[in-house]
Amino acid sequence: MHLEPVIRDELERWRGEPLARVSAVGGGCIAETARVTFASGNVFFLKFGAFDPTLFRKEANGLNALRTAGALRVPQVFLATERLLLLEWIPPGRKPPDFFERFGRALAGLHRVRGASFGFFEDNFIGATPQPNPPTATW
Repeated sequence: MHLEPVIRDELERWRGEPLARVSAVGGGCIAETARVTFASGNVFFLKFGAFDPTLFRKEANGLNALRTAGALRVPQVFLATERLLLLEWIPPGRKPPDFFERFGRALAGLHRVRGASFGFFEDNFIGATPQPNPPTATW
């Protein structure tokens, strides 16, 4: 898979080492995705090619908020810029027999986390659709 030189340079500058391998990963419809491996063997999940320059920063903020809640396994954000989002690589695996029950309980746990109001500190996106998130007293 080919990365634009500006993206490759940004990644290598951040990590301080060259990229060794870039492999396409499927599943996205609003950005391109790849598994990137650096010369040291460290592996990350990369998203690039956003339709909006704020998309990756806003996605990173949402992921960090979900991660802070602690109810679900959420990948760590390493780098978020106008051009890319670099996340912890979580290897694919098999679902255990009780996967959906465990996931449902974790999702319910996430919904029990309360803030001062409903909403979020910024508007963001669901896919390519803008999602307004004003603070409100009720959901």
